[in-house]
Amino acid sequence: MNIQLTEVIGVRHLIATIGTSIIILIICQSYAVADAENANTAPPPSAITDASSAITALEKQSGPFSASLFEPLMSLARLHIEEGQVEAAENVLRRAQNINHRNEGVYSPGQLETVGLLAELAMQEQAFATANQLHEFAFFVSTHHIGLDHPDSLYAYADLARWYLGTGQARRAKNLLLDAIALADKHGRESLQFATMIIQAQRLYGLCCSNDDLLDALQSSTAAGDLRTVGLLTLADSYILSRKPELAAEYYSKAFAASPIMASSQPLPITIKHRIHRSQADTLQIYKVRPKYSFVDPGALERLSAAELLDDPSQPPQWFILDAEQKHLSFKTPDSYNNFSRGDGIHRVTGSPFKFSLKQLNTILPHSQRTDAARENLSIRFSFTVAATGNLQDIKVTESNAAPALSRLIVRALKRVYFRPGLDQGQPIDTEGVVLVQTFLPDSR
Repeated sequence: MNIQLTEVIGVRHLIATIGTSIIILIICQSYAVADAENANTAPPPSAITDASSAITALEKQSGPFSASLFEPLMSLARLHIEEGQVEAAENVLRRAQNINHRNEGVYSPGQLETVGLLAELAMQEQAFATANQLHEFAFFVSTHHIGLDHPDSLYAYADLARWYLGTGQARRAKNLLLDAIALADKHGRESLQFATMIIQAQRLYGLCCSNDDLLDALQSSTAAGDLRTVGLLTLADSYILSRKPELAAEYYSKAFAASPIMASSQPLPITIKHRIHRSQADTLQIYKVRPKYSFVDPGALERLSAAELLDDPSQPPQWFILDAEQKHLSFKTPDSYNNFSRGDGIHRVTGSPFKFSLKQLNTILPHSQRTDAARENLSIRFSFTVAATGNLQDIKVTESNAAPALSRLIVRALKRVYFRPGLDQGQPIDTEGVVLVQTFLPDSR
């Protein structure tokens, strides 16, 4: 403790006038106060430092590849994640995974939590291809641990299918789900869940109305409760999309009989991917420069295909995903593995409940609204009537702080979608004054 000059003068004066014993008491009290202040301001021990020290001690005792290190490493990784230290967390998780491989083998399910956390961190860093590879590896681990043909592998099929559906990989999701149905049928397991998910995959592929497989699954299923109700509602929604309101009403009524609470609701948007302009991709002629393949190749102009034009980042929004259940993640990828591995065609998407390609959306936004922070403040409120047939009427913008071009874009999108109508005792009804708010907040998952 530093002693100031004024303190020394004061002490001498007290010695002269009061006595030494009192001075000793005052000095002792000063040290006590200083120690108490230092104790209150000293930083608490770091949980990360303590965890790292414990791991180092365990290494010395058991070796650098001991299985006993796995759980302490996982705990340390979670601490890094809580502190936002992504790179440190990734390094620790990879080490934990390596230890698991050495002790339990490549197919060990003990690494699944590690893989899941690595995938979450990849999403935070917008390393979408890496996240996709990790989810596919998790499927590989799960199915090879117990056998690809084992009925318990169906859980892994469902998990990967949900991932594919949430990232725009509709064709891969459908193919995987067809394999799951075949496996379920082979072992006498319930397949209604997978048949329902196939309908979702078709809608995200731009198809809406192939209902035979789901209808067959419902007729042969013994499932009850929520699973059956979801299947019935999904089938009814498909009939809304195929402009068959009478059949839709029949299956909404059946859903109400299966679960009155689930089948009595306000209008809900039906998840689907759709084009903004039906014929624009087929009529526009836009070209790209083909790169040279050799020194003597002059290169050439090549017309963009309809599929390429839909995803061309220089174009205004060409498609949207109506994410009714907020299950879609922050990117969309093509179903071509070659394009995916190169990163071609991967789109960061933004918006809720309507999601658009971020690069295409930016073409219609003023420069001041093209940052993440600026888009987060945008909000557009609409009101409309949802008819018993599911179509929307009297669409109006009631409040907006966005550019008019963005409001017009959402109006065009609303004109191309259908809602599950309001249901009263399972019967579709007209509902006026339905409100939808479009925002562009960041994905919280």
